[in-house]
Amino acid sequence: MMNRFRATPLLFVCLPTAFFVGAAMLPGAAEAAPAGGSEALALPFKLNQPYRYQFAERGTPIGTFEFTVTAAEGAGPAAYRVVSKMNVAQGGKRHILQSDLLVGQDLRPTAYTVNGKMGNIEYQVECRFKGGKVEVSGRQGEISHQTTVDLPEGWEAFDNNALATWSLLGARMGVAPGATLSKQLFHALSAKVLNCTFDFKGEQTLQVGAQSYRTIKCVVPEVRNTLWLAANGLLVKGEQGSLTYTLQP
Repeated sequence: MMNRFRATPLLFVCLPTAFFVGAAMLPGAAEAAPAGGSEALALPFKLNQPYRYQFAERGTPIGTFEFTVTAAEGAGPAAYRVVSKMNVAQGGKRHILQSDLLVGQDLRPTAYTVNGKMGNIEYQVECRFKGGKVEVSGRQGEISHQTTVDLPEGWEAFDNNALATWSLLGARMGVAPGATLSKQLFHALSAKVLNCTFDFKGEQTLQVGAQSYRTIKCVVPEVRNTLWLAANGLLVKGEQGSLTYTLQP
């Protein structure tokens, strides 16, 4: 029997499954998904353009997260591939990861792989989504785990520090300021479905360098995150206690 996989204690960056109407479209946003089925949704990114976020602890930069979205080729039902990397130093440990996310035209994941190292601990998680289930295999050091999780109707998915997933989730929804959503989210590193509430506040304009973004603030109390998303779903900024992560111009 395989030992149970315990998720590495990562920076717990959990962002929303919801998105807003009424704010202006961000510069650089894709305006249409490729031709296909009725579930095709607009990407919140431009293809082949790097996106970079800076992590800061109490205002001091501690690392970056970067990703690029491309059209998926030869990847089954997937329409897009998101390749990411992170390099962050926090609490005396350096956390490095690389991930590969495949999503369909409906912007839901079809496959996800992450390889990381936090301090001296290496870990790996692979997820395959199909037919209302997700098959998960993982390893942390010498401990391995495999399981299959039943996904509830209307499921969404996220993972620690996979910042692109939050923008994809945002693009799937259409929520006005003042709304409250309850969603069931599959969390890859723990292989569990979590219940989260998304409490949408009012519109706010954020200034990042020379770039101004119109956003809507969202509070996710279960994971102590406050998020700012633009009209097309793009994550502009997030905050969890003294930790912030901000899109760079």
